[in-house]
Amino acid sequence: MDIRLGALCWNQYSTWPAMLEAGVRADKLGFDTLWTWDHS
Repeated sequence: MDIRLGALCWNQYSTWPAMLEAGVRADKLGFDTLWTWDHS
């Protein structure tokens, strides 16, 4: 069984460029998923 890791990014006090950078960084670090909510 493989273990998969996800990253949770809090978007309430963030900007789109910062969220994009978080996604790129999570991808480079090998995370499998990126999570956030759609209400801020």
